[in-house]
Amino acid sequence: MKTTDKKPLCIDIPYDWFTRISADLYKNFTAITDRIDRFLKENIKPGARVAIWGAKGAATIVYECLARVPGVRFEYVIDRERPTNSLGSLPYLNPAGPADRGRLASLDYVFICSSPRHYKAITEDLVAAGFGGVRVYLYKDAVTMFTIVNEYFSERFAEYAFVFNCLAKYYPRRILDVGTGESCLPSLMERGNAKVRAIDCNAEAQNNPACYVHNEDIQVTSYDHSFDLVTCVSVLEHVQDYKAALVNMDLSCKPGGHVLITMPFNRHYSIDDIHRHEQSVLYSPDFNWITRVFSYDMAMGWPVEFSWDLVEERYYALYSGEGFGLGEPYPQPVEASLDESPDIACLLFHKR
Repeated sequence: MKTTDKKPLCIDIPYDWFTRISADLYKNFTAITDRIDRFLKENIKPGARVAIWGAKGAATIVYECLARVPGVRFEYVIDRERPTNSLGSLPYLNPAGPADRGRLASLDYVFICSSPRHYKAITEDLVAAGFGGVRVYLYKDAVTMFTIVNEYFSERFAEYAFVFNCLAKYYPRRILDVGTGESCLPSLMERGNAKVRAIDCNAEAQNNPACYVHNEDIQVTSYDHSFDLVTCVSVLEHVQDYKAALVNMDLSCKPGGHVLITMPFNRHYSIDDIHRHEQSVLYSPDFNWITRVFSYDMAMGWPVEFSWDLVEERYYALYSGEGFGLGEPYPQPVEASLDESPDIACLLFHKR
C-alpha cells in the first residue's frame, strides 16, 4: 500500500454548481475552470499519473482542465459503468472489478467528480483497492471525505467497542437508539436479544437496509421512561437543539437505566460548528450539517442537570491538535486520557 505523510489537498467547488439548470452552470463555468486551472497549476507536478472518478458534466470539465496541464499522464476514467459520452474514448477502469483495482495503486491523484450521494460507495471502492496515500480531490464536503478516503479508519470502531462493552456489562433489555441513520447498530444490538427501537428524523429518506427506523425526532419526542438504555452514537453534535434532545433522552430512560453518548470533544472549550471553524482541517462552510464539538465542562454539567452519574468513560484522539478537527488527522483512533487532548468522548451515564 502506498503511504504519504502529506495532507491531501482539495478544490473547493460547491457541487450544486454542476446540478443546477444549464444557465446557472454556464454562468459559473468561467469561475469553475479558473479555480480548477489555478489549483492544478499550483499543485499538480508534471508527469503526475491521474484519474477521474465519474463521467458526467463535472468530469468533462475537470478533464478539459487537466489536459491543459503540461506533462500530466491521464491514466483512467473510473466509473461503475463504461461512459458513453466523450470520456468513453479514454482508458476505462471499473472499480468493482478485482482485476482493475490493482491498477489504482499506480495513481498519484484521483479527482472525484460525482454526486455527494455516491461518496460512501466510492470510499468503499477505494478502501477495497488498498488506497493509502493517493491524494483524492472532491468538490463538496471535501476535507471531511479526505479523512475518510485517505485514512478510512473513523472513530466508529472505537465507539462501537464502547457500546458493546457497556452492553456486556449492564445487559439492557429495551434500548432506544437515537439518530440511527443508515447504521446497522440496532440490528447488531438485537443479536443479543435486546429489544431496540431505532429512530431518526430523516428515516424515510435514508431507507436503512439493516433495520426498520421510525421517522421520529428526538428534539420533540420522548417515551415516558420506557428504556433501560438510550444510545446516541455520534449524533448529538448534529442536532440543532441538542439541549431538547438531551431532555427527551432523559425522559425516555428508566430510573436506574443508562444514557450512552459518543461525541466530538475538546477538553478546553466548545465549538459551535467545526465545519465553520477556520482553523479546523474540517473547515467546509458548505457542509450540510452542523457538527458541534462539546467541551468537558458541557458534558460534566449534564449529570447535575439530569440527576445522572458518569459510570463509564473512554476518550480517543483523532487529530494532533487540542481537540476534534484541529491539527493533522491520525490514521486511526488512539485511546487517550483527558490530559492528552482527546477528540472523541464515549460516555455512559447512570440515571438515578
